[in-house]
Amino acid sequence: MLLRNRTAITLCFAAVGCGGGGGPAGPTPVASVAVSLAKSSLQLGETTTATATAKDAAGTVLSGRAITWSTSSSSVASVSPDGLVTALAVGTANIIATSEGHIGLAAITVAPPPVASVSVTLASSAITVGSTTQATATTQDANGGTLTGRVVSWSSDNSLVATVSSAGVVTGIAAGAANISASSEGKTGSAPLTVNPSPIASVTVALASPTAVGSTTQATATFKDVDGNVVTGRVTGWSSDNTSVATVNASGVVTSVGLGTANITVTSDGPPGSAPMTVAPSVGFGSSAERIHVVDIGAAFSPSLSGATAASTTFASRARSVVTVDGQGTVTGVSAGQAWVAATAPGFAPDSIYVIVPRNSTGPVLRSDLTEYRVKAGATVVVNVILDTRATPIGGAELTVGYTTTPTVFQSVSIAPTGSPAPVVSNLQAGVFRVSLASGSALTGQMSILRFSFSAPVTSGAELIANRSGYLTLTLIDLVDPTGADILPTSTSTRIPIIITQ
Repeated sequence: MLLRNRTAITLCFAAVGCGGGGGPAGPTPVASVAVSLAKSSLQLGETTTATATAKDAAGTVLSGRAITWSTSSSSVASVSPDGLVTALAVGTANIIATSEGHIGLAAITVAPPPVASVSVTLASSAITVGSTTQATATTQDANGGTLTGRVVSWSSDNSLVATVSSAGVVTGIAAGAANISASSEGKTGSAPLTVNPSPIASVTVALASPTAVGSTTQATATFKDVDGNVVTGRVTGWSSDNTSVATVNASGVVTSVGLGTANITVTSDGPPGSAPMTVAPSVGFGSSAERIHVVDIGAAFSPSLSGATAASTTFASRARSVVTVDGQGTVTGVSAGQAWVAATAPGFAPDSIYVIVPRNSTGPVLRSDLTEYRVKAGATVVVNVILDTRATPIGGAELTVGYTTTPTVFQSVSIAPTGSPAPVVSNLQAGVFRVSLASGSALTGQMSILRFSFSAPVTSGAELIANRSGYLTLTLIDLVDPTGADILPTSTSTRIPIIITQ
């Protein structure tokens, strides 16, 4: 009986020691941690919430586990014990959650605040042409805080007045106004700039001298700054200190009115400039009948010289292939064409004549009765066109005449027949017309057949300089007798010069 009980006790202990059930079980361990952020990108000063999720080995979410928060870069972003993330500086950081030795993390980017406004300042808001100034752009956030390190692009709304480089260096190009603008992240600001003319350091006045009484010349002024650069676009005023010798109008056209010397002065927004003007007697080369003269190839003539002596005068042909001139002023025709022959002498105003050399010495040629090629602006000019038969008697002939003019010099051109009996004139086309000489007998000598009328334009300043002279060109295209035979087999042209004076 005692033995049976001992065995039972032993079995009982064995049963207790081999069982395994009936005691309390511990919590499921954390196998992984995941971190999520409400916002993965913040601007400076902004906050967001970090959330950590713990899971067991089977991926089941575990609740109530202790989480410890930390950051990989506390200078970029901080995180509180409850997972509140604060952006501190531009950059990137990892927000880390730790639980039971396991970690999880999420990256956060801290971006700079966007540009809300751009303001522009100029070191100088008024500069002169050719000078520079520095433009500075300030970028600000929505709270008015200054932002640095932002990309800025520059522009000018009037690059003809001022330009601006990528570094904000502004250069004055021409007088006027411009706005200098800076743009950053879609925002733009600007500042007004005034470009003033460069200050004038020196003025040079140029004009022809000496000149003869009654003639005109154009005075020109050249303005330069301190660096020697030519300055343009200045308002000028002209004056003469001796109006009994020379006068000058607002455009700088100087008119010689008496013998002597005068100073022609120009004033602007800088120092004045002047040049002396000497009005001297003319060399007097060529009489009124010789101002426009016809000379045949190989023939010579000696224009009169009423002012200076031949010994003190220098003669020059402007086209020696057409005419030559010797030391006594004798002109010789060389080849067909037209040429100026000039005469100069110390103390005298230069003078010149215009010589026409026909293509041959016997055939008819067109000429004019215009003896003075200087024409007053605004005046009406009448030119009688003369057919010079020159040893070729004609009768009942027809001729075709072509003409051209410089449009800015000749205005309101009209053509009318002249002579007795008056020729019949018919227009073939613009610039070409037919002339019929109604005569049964031979015609010789010089016959007035047409009359050209035109007005000389009134111009000033640069327009006067560019358009003060031109030519009326007459071309004898053909000439036939009543039977239709050619009298003149080749064409010949005559250019009549016109110089507009004020």
